Amino acid sequence: MPKNTNTQTDQVLDLADVHLKLTEMVERFEQLETKHDETTEIVENLNKTTDELQETVKQLQTSLKKVRKKEKKQTKDPKKPKKSKSAYHYFCVSIKDTLQQHESKNRFKIQGQLWAEAKDKNGPNIEEFNELAKQDKQRFNDEMDNFKHNCEITDDDDSDTVNHPPPPPTVTADNQSD
Repeated sequence: MPKNTNTQTDQVLDLADVHLKLTEMVERFEQLETKHDETTEIVENLNKTTDELQETVKQLQTSLKKVRKKEKKQTKDPKKPKKSKSAYHYFCVSIKDTLQQHESKNRFKIQGQLWAEAKDKNGPNIEEFNELAKQDKQRFNDEMDNFKHNCEITDDDDSDTVNHPPPPPTVTADNQSD
């Protein structure tokens, strides 16, 4: 019988080892389960925070749109001289009547092609258009210098206004001398 007790003792020891390992595994499982619960809670909090941030961004975008609508566009000074025209502009005006027969979507394409051909040939018309553009640019520069010279910005504490020269007298039918 001593052999039998030795085998039973070995079996009991084996069972004790298995029990110990199972206990360790259960403890490890519980630790992992706790970490999983904590991680799930963190993810839920992050999702809530993300939702709140998205809502805040939407509100800010809406507010920004309202503010932009309320902002006034900078008004252009009506007394400021008109910009100068280019040679291409004068060319387009000169051929406008000849292009009336074409569809509007093709008209611009044809204008561009004619301008490119005219520039390549460097014909006398191009020089005429360039001269007109130079004259208009000179007119613009002169008027701009006059405009800047006549406009004074006042540096008052309560307002920044632009003082323009008085407008030229208007000519009416009664004032004209024939």
